[in-house]
Amino acid sequence: MTPKSRRNHRLVTAGACLGVVALGGVAKLQAQSASTGDSQKISQLEKENQELQKRLGTLESMAQKNGLIPSGAANGDPPVSAMSDFGISGFVTFSYFHDTSEPPASNGHISPGYLWNRKNDNFTLNKVKLTFASPPVVASGDKFDVAYRASFIAGQDAPIVNSGSGIIGFDWLREAYIEMNVPIGTGLNVRAGELISLLNYESGDGGAANDNFSQGFQWFYTGNGPAAGIQLGYDFCEKVGVKLRVQNGLYAGPVDNNSSKTFIAALDLKPMKDLWVNLLAFGGIAMWNVVSDSM
Repeated sequence: MTPKSRRNHRLVTAGACLGVVALGGVAKLQAQSASTGDSQKISQLEKENQELQKRLGTLESMAQKNGLIPSGAANGDPPVSAMSDFGISGFVTFSYFHDTSEPPASNGHISPGYLWNRKNDNFTLNKVKLTFASPPVVASGDKFDVAYRASFIAGQDAPIVNSGSGIIGFDWLREAYIEMNVPIGTGLNVRAGELISLLNYESGDGGAANDNFSQGFQWFYTGNGPAAGIQLGYDFCEKVGVKLRVQNGLYAGPVDNNSSKTFIAALDLKPMKDLWVNLLAFGGIAMWNVVSDSM
């Protein structure tokens, strides 16, 4: 190879090397430019996210201040159980009744001494019960909670066990109330609405929830039907609790029939796991007393 050709070869080689270096420099510059752009985009997104979090915090503070959501709901906790969950339950009772004393046709084959399930030699649809309820509140000195319960009964027993047969809107209503736990002490239980009486050992649900399938006259006349009122309950400890209630007059139901209210107090004692005692006191004016006084 001549000196001139060697010189040309060196120039070509040098040119090729410069070309590679130039290409490498362009690639490095492009990578730096892309990296800078991505960093700017990330910084912008972080800034926007911080602004959104700030606005959300302001809105949550305003909502809590105005009572729209309780403190704690902003952290993902449900506001109250009644707003997040509820259940539907019920039962049906059906019977065949025979009275060995054979009640005569003159009184419609009705057996004396029974409130329901009393027509001789008859198949009877006793109760169809349907209940809508949220989870009951839990006694707590830390958290406010709200619940509700509404029960309806249709069938032969409805006029006896429901709130007010013959009163429009209450024919099928068994009970309906709202319940609150007020965080005072161990938890103050507040119920308001149509409440089942504290005076009956059995609820009137018959064999579905009680010891006896059917009740006699004494179940009604020594107790009281459901009535509208308000009740406070408080447990001093696991073994001692108290309930205080103000409601419409005795046997008055959803609408009072006189100017007097009935007061009921219950002392609940549970000295051991499988033993409990309730001491009840009440005072009020029954409907028949008002009628007899006016005659």
